Amino acid sequence: MDNNNTYPHLDAAVEQGNSPIVERLQTTRAKLDRTFRVGAGRDRERARAALAAYDRALDLYHRLIDLRDEARGAADSNMHSGTAITK
Repeated sequence: MDNNNTYPHLDAAVEQGNSPIVERLQTTRAKLDRTFRVGAGRDRERARAALAAYDRALDLYHRLIDLRDEARGAADSNMHSGTAITK
């Protein structure tokens, strides 16, 4: 990850995998989903809009995890390919 620490909590969550931050996102998303399903009027509409935002945030998180894994895989394969340094 970039060392500028602009988003230190996100950096830590991506490095850790299933972090408490992601668990809270998923818990809140589940509550919003219930509100959307059983709520009425303005509450339901607000829950729908918030669900879209939470879904985008979770999609981004999962994409970052995929990119992290791809980068680690590429680094591992580069370490094991080619000829050995003999000098």
